[in-house]
Amino acid sequence: GAPILDAMRDATLIVTGAAKKNSPVDTGRLRASITPEVRMMGDTITGVVGSNVVYAAAQELGSDSYVIVPKTKQVLHWITKSGEDAFAKFVIHPGIKGKRYLQRAFEDNRERIVKRLGDGVHFVVEKK
Repeated sequence: GAPILDAMRDATLIVTGAAKKNSPVDTGRLRASITPEVRMMGDTITGVVGSNVVYAAAQELGSDSYVIVPKTKQVLHWITKSGEDAFAKFVIHPGIKGKRYLQRAFEDNRERIVKRLGDGVHFVVEKK
């Protein structure tokens, strides 16, 4: 019912806030994209916190090295962070180490989450 639904919403907000603090920031797009969602299917309530940006999973879990090749036979051109021009026919990206920003958000707040969900259950039990 409503008390459990409210508790799950609060729990996802706890994780969302911590994940935004933990997330790596370059442009801020990943941080801004982290959102909570509460889903109900029958008697089951599920809380989900995540992001819809393509690279969110790689930032969380890490990635292996990979090759970036342009779709046409053109040369890749970009401006480096230091402002210099860079050109290449392909780029070998070394991959990245996972930041575990979502996992840490949950683990660091596990006690608060369990307490909030427990309070919701307690309210329902005491009301009956």
